[in-house]
Amino acid sequence: MAYTNKSDPVIRWHNWVVFLLPYLEEGNRLASYTYTYDWWVPPNQDIVKANLKIFNCPTTPMQPRMQNKPETVAVPTPSGMQVVDKQGACGDYFAPTGVFWEINNELPVADRFSAGTDLRGALCWHGQDTTTSPPWAFNYSNRMNDIMDGTSNTILLAECAGREDVWRGKTMMPAVYTGTIRARARGGAWATTDNAYGIGQRTPWHVSTGTVPGTMKINNSNEWGHNFYSFHNGGANFAFTDGSVRFLNENTSLRNLANYVTRAGGEVIAPD
Repeated sequence: MAYTNKSDPVIRWHNWVVFLLPYLEEGNRLASYTYTYDWWVPPNQDIVKANLKIFNCPTTPMQPRMQNKPETVAVPTPSGMQVVDKQGACGDYFAPTGVFWEINNELPVADRFSAGTDLRGALCWHGQDTTTSPPWAFNYSNRMNDIMDGTSNTILLAECAGREDVWRGKTMMPAVYTGTIRARARGGAWATTDNAYGIGQRTPWHVSTGTVPGTMKINNSNEWGHNFYSFHNGGANFAFTDGSVRFLNENTSLRNLANYVTRAGGEVIAPD
């Protein structure tokens, strides 16, 4: 269950959503999509700028939204090397690829993960298959048999709504990509490879917005790498690897959330 497509001898970046399109009655879009170029490059650009309602939660305000991140590095295009901004219609769901080791800074001493714990998630990044720290960052591919914690106890997809605007609590900072004060909840476009990431850290996209404040829990912030976020009252929706969908209370303990993300951490999930 890898989320990128490797085109030897270099990687061209494509995320998990693209591979789902035929199963979502969107196969006509995939027919025009090419893996020869990155997701944001023409001819893919027009495809990924299309709003897919299935990836929008009805409770999320300001629909549809568009990621429009300026770029400075030239990439291969059908017309040669060009600088192409990363534009794409936004969605409200993402794939948690694992847990950052920084989560131990948030957990009580008794709840902290010990060195060597497998913190990788069910869906994963492209890279070497290794368990070095942080293990999820080098997670090449998964099989169902790798989900040792059980498919009913492992999150596959979850809500992180409202991106690319930054939401902290119910206060919104509009996405601003340039200038002195910048704000971005990275990973907003449904096609971006940033739309798969671990949870458990407080690093903002740009230092000008400051470290993510508040208690690290559901609905605290929708910023990349932090936690889960929705506009539902009291919690968020999660799709588990067995195909079930559950609403988890926003007061679910951080350790239990992390346990639900890991695929083979060997944890016993105690009720909150």
